[in-house]
This record gives sequence, structure tokens and C-alpha cells, in this order.
Amino acid sequence: MPKKKKISVGYMGPPGSFANAAAILQFGKKADVRPMKSVEDVFLNVFRGDADHGIALLENSFCETARRTLDLFVEFGLMVSAEIVLNPIMHLMAKSKRTKVKRIYATEDVASLCRVLLERDMPGPEVQFVLTTSVAAELASRKRSCAAIAGQAAADYYDLEILRMRVQDDPDRFIRFLVIGREDAKPTGNDKTLMFLALIDRPGTLSRVLMPLKKYKLNVNRIATRPAHRSSWDHYAFLEIEGHRKSQPVKAALEMIGKRSEYCVVLGSFPKAEPTQV
Repeated sequence: MPKKKKISVGYMGPPGSFANAAAILQFGKKADVRPMKSVEDVFLNVFRGDADHGIALLENSFCETARRTLDLFVEFGLMVSAEIVLNPIMHLMAKSKRTKVKRIYATEDVASLCRVLLERDMPGPEVQFVLTTSVAAELASRKRSCAAIAGQAAADYYDLEILRMRVQDDPDRFIRFLVIGREDAKPTGNDKTLMFLALIDRPGTLSRVLMPLKKYKLNVNRIATRPAHRSSWDHYAFLEIEGHRKSQPVKAALEMIGKRSEYCVVLGSFPKAEPTQV
């Protein structure tokens, strides 16, 4: 009997990153999880069929929304099949618990959220900014007298020991990823729907387009608008609402929204996810 093919999943970033952790959380440790250089590479691999799914960052309370992710769903014609919400817990880590820390590697965003540790508890070590928490952990694994602020996944991958646990000032932070695929998810009764709209800049256009949501009592979870460059449209809008596109209220609202906008496409319906601590 032939072996069952592993699910292949692409994500942007090195092993030990939060995107890596999200991929394993969603698809399990037996999945063929592949690091990629850019979010464009992740979408391209799914589009070509070289990967079954992809993991793409959408929101990060450590910094800004990843708008490029939303654009790529439209450009490649792929769909959202799930969301993954992580509650990342940051730790101070080094090669050994006996390490005398002279330098701490961290991203600028993460360092700004660990002021009690860096300014009050450990004001002595030099803080050096790096691009990602994975890079911070990798550098700490290779250099003596150095530590990193990163998550548990990075500590596990780079075989680092935790010097101090939970070092961020505010533990209620989140990172939200979307799962990229060719199909969205079936209704569960507790779902979200993400859509893309193109609009002409006239007074009251957006409120008129969104009126069907009020009529059918559908909550808006998120809306992001921005100017549309290189297009006959004036603005783009990405809209996330409660409910599945196959449910009757959402289906009716989408039909009305489609008639009121210049262009409307559903990027997918998927179950709501609860935050998972990592």
C-alpha cells in the first residue's frame, strides 16, 4: 500500500519563527513544513501546486498589519481556509543558564515591549536590534555572553535555555496568520468571511456599500481601506464580517454589496480561531 503523501505547507521565515509555530499548530508535526524567503514565494508555491497550503501573516500587535498579504490573495486568486491566532510569550534565553549576559538580541518592536526587563532589571547589557526573533535566537546560540528575547519555538529550535520567562510588559499581545489554499472552509456555525471591494471615490460610497450588513445584522470585524494605484478604481477595501458566505444572511448581503461596489470578490470563509499561547 503506497504511503500517504504528507501535507506540504509553506511559510515565510526561518525555522523557529512564529510562522513556523503556526504551521505546526495547524497541520501537525508530521506535515512537510517549508521555510520560504518571502510571502510572495509562499503564495507562488501554493498557486503552482508545489505546496498544498501556505501560512501568511495578517496582523501583528507588535507592529502594523501586513497589507501585502491581502493584496496577494487578490493577485493570485487564492482563498483563506483558516486563521491561526497566536498569543506569543517572550522569554530571555541563552546557550546556558550560567551565561553572563553582556549583549541582548531582540527586534526593535519586541524590545519596546520589554522595558521593565531592559531598563530596570537588566540595564547593563547592550541591546542590539535584529530583524526577527528567530535571528535573535540564532545569534544567541552562536555567541558567548549573548542572550535573545524570543518565543519558546525559537528556544527549542536553537537549543537555548530560558533565563527569564515572560519578560514582556503586556502579555495580551497576538499574532494572526491566515492559511492560504485553493478552497475555503465549510460552515461551522462560528465563522468569518473576508472580501475584497473596489470603490469609486464619491461622498457616502462606503457607507452605501456597507448598508446591507446593517440590514442583515452582520457584524464587521475589520475593515481596511487605501487608495488604489495603477487602477481605474479609486479605493480598495478589505472587509471581514461575521458569518459564512454560504449562510443565507451573508449570501444576501454579499449579493447587494456586489451590486453597490465596482468589484467584489470573496476571499474565503473560515472558522473563528481562539488564541493559542506559544
